[in-house]
Amino acid sequence: MNESANPEGQQTLRQGFKYFNRFMLLMWRLGLGKWINIWPQKMGRIMIMTHTGRKTGLRRRTPVNYAIVDGELYCTSGFGRH
Repeated sequence: MNESANPEGQQTLRQGFKYFNRFMLLMWRLGLGKWINIWPQKMGRIMIMTHTGRKTGLRRRTPVNYAIVDGELYCTSGFGRH
C-alpha cells in the first residue's frame, strides 16, 4: 500500500517532520544552517521562514524547502495543500 495514500501513514510522516523541523530550527539557532544546505541534490534546500501568527500575533519560525528555477525562488510544500 502506498504510504502517501494511507491516512495513518501520513499522520506518522507528519509527526516525524514535526520533530525534524525542531531539529532544523535548533541547527539554525546554533549557526549551523549553512551545513544543512551543503548537499542540495540529496537533501534539498532549506530556509527558515519567520511569520506572525494570525490569531496569537506570536512570531513563528518554520523550516521550508525551496528551489531556485530560472533565477526565481519557489517555496515548496511537503504535504500539498495542507
